[in-house]
Amino acid sequence: MTLDVFILFCLVDALVCIPFFLIASLGFKAIIRRVNKNAARLLEYLGFPGVVLHELCHSLMCRFFEIPVGEHRIEVNHHRVTGSVEVELKNVHTFTAGFLVCFAPLYLLSLALMLLLVWWPFLPFHWALKLYLAYSFFIGLQVSNKDVRFLAKVAGKKPRQTLLETGLILLPVALAFLYIMGAPLLGFGFSIWFFAIFLVGGTLLSAAIWSHRQPQHRDILGSGN
Repeated sequence: MTLDVFILFCLVDALVCIPFFLIASLGFKAIIRRVNKNAARLLEYLGFPGVVLHELCHSLMCRFFEIPVGEHRIEVNHHRVTGSVEVELKNVHTFTAGFLVCFAPLYLLSLALMLLLVWWPFLPFHWALKLYLAYSFFIGLQVSNKDVRFLAKVAGKKPRQTLLETGLILLPVALAFLYIMGAPLLGFGFSIWFFAIFLVGGTLLSAAIWSHRQPQHRDILGSGN
């Protein structure tokens, strides 16, 4: 797979697959819990690898932004499998970094699930293992209440900076769509490279806005509500 094809996959994942997978995953869990409690418990236990992957995605993105992480936990409470990662909240200095850390399982596992479905016919292992791996990704990509609360705390620390970073992200997104609409009218061919630069440029710019580290204060990111 060439780099430009992979970028195209990432864009399709961001624009189409992430919203679809998230709605489908949350709806699936809600329906199963209402229809049959025993089936819901079984699926909770079968989704254990997805919970582990969820926490690993949080931890991986924290390490990418050099945010200290503490204890990782995977627990079974009231027939439910939940996980958590301790994060140094005061070391999350930008809303962009907090956003990418909080929703890391959503976009990373959504991309993994999409690539798995695309490569399904070419993977050598048994179909049952493929199905279980897809189910693990499907369960792990869910956004938990802990994740949303954590992001709210990050935004609440510096509301003005949060608005600035949000603008820095939305501006290149708007430019990217203007490019899609305007390039043919101006006689230019569509280039996925220019589109990708416009789309991710604001995120990279705002993620680069770091302040000095503050005293440590631990909070929780995790899967489950």
